Amino acid sequence: MTGQILFRDPHPLGLPAFIYSHPINVLGSGAFGKVYLCCRRTPQPDGGTSAQAHAYHAVDVSQDNRMLSEWVAVKIYKPIVHCDPRDLEYLKREAVNQRRLNHAHVIGFKEVGLTTDMRLYLTLEYADSGSLKQWLSDHGGRLPESSARWFAQQLVYGLAYCHAHGVYNRDIKPANLLLHSNRDSPQPLKDPLLKVADFGLCKSSTDSAPKSKVGSPTYMAPELFFNTLYDGRKADVFSCGVVLYQMFFGALPFNRTLDGRPLDFNRNFGEIMDNMMQENWQQLLPASATTAPPGCSPPPPPSGLLLDLLHGMLRYDPNKRLTLLEVMHHHWYREDLPDETYQLVLSGVTGEDQRPQPATSQSVDLIEAEFARIIHNCESCHQTAMLGPS
Repeated sequence: MTGQILFRDPHPLGLPAFIYSHPINVLGSGAFGKVYLCCRRTPQPDGGTSAQAHAYHAVDVSQDNRMLSEWVAVKIYKPIVHCDPRDLEYLKREAVNQRRLNHAHVIGFKEVGLTTDMRLYLTLEYADSGSLKQWLSDHGGRLPESSARWFAQQLVYGLAYCHAHGVYNRDIKPANLLLHSNRDSPQPLKDPLLKVADFGLCKSSTDSAPKSKVGSPTYMAPELFFNTLYDGRKADVFSCGVVLYQMFFGALPFNRTLDGRPLDFNRNFGEIMDNMMQENWQQLLPASATTAPPGCSPPPPPSGLLLDLLHGMLRYDPNKRLTLLEVMHHHWYREDLPDETYQLVLSGVTGEDQRPQPATSQSVDLIEAEFARIIHNCESCHQTAMLGPS
């Protein structure tokens, strides 16, 4: 992406105009607010910023100027006067946990701050190729086994790193798996890189043991539907199994009856849970055009190794379910990985950082201090609103 990018006050989003460009476009939106694509000027080795070398103006963001700037996704939330301080505490946990993660297959955290109109913003690494959900939609709803393996290898690799750092995502689904082109790599591949994103529901091993019902029902492990303690690592493995199944078969593993009638979580929760409990996915494998997505031909027969891996990942009993390390040692997972690459993947389980610590990101201490300021401002706004006009 090249061209003239505008850095000028007043910034239309209330961001620091000497650091953030005017927004290029809207990447997404939700109940929280919107996500914008911006160009962010980065700190320089001398401790300053590239912004200090340029007055407010339009600058050329080109291949030669990448050391001075980076593309970022900026999540801007509703005004803090409308926020619950408890929700801000959750956001702080998301930001701190994500900042502690530094891996090629995990979306990187940049910074948190307040806009001029008192809205919280989070700045994250930008992935330029959309989500796995979009990718599946653009490719007929399902992928060849080799492509499904490529994405699964990256997903498991990134999650193993998260787990080694005590962070459990708990909301693994195609919409939260972002893709980034690898056209700049020495040997570009046809399929993009996958990065785990959205740690809004994550849980750290330093927090209390997870027992809350969180996530997207279609991809949630069965134990999350009950108000009991569970292992967040095993829950993530189940969700990965659902994603892998969907990538290859173009369908969900438990959302239909044996005679092909579709099931919906809102209306058919009991039947779906029965399918999970009885591990009926093996009897529900799409085998004809009637169960394939509209406009798609039936999926080719899966390999025996793929079915064996799915059997281990989709077990109802988490104690019988594979761990991520066992997934990584499975023959299906290891296929197509050179020995050197495979050993690098396994090293992710040890929790070793895979990239140099980013100099362009806030420290954990600074993030916590910034959130303390934001939460204090939020509470002050609430107190003022309760007192009413003087």
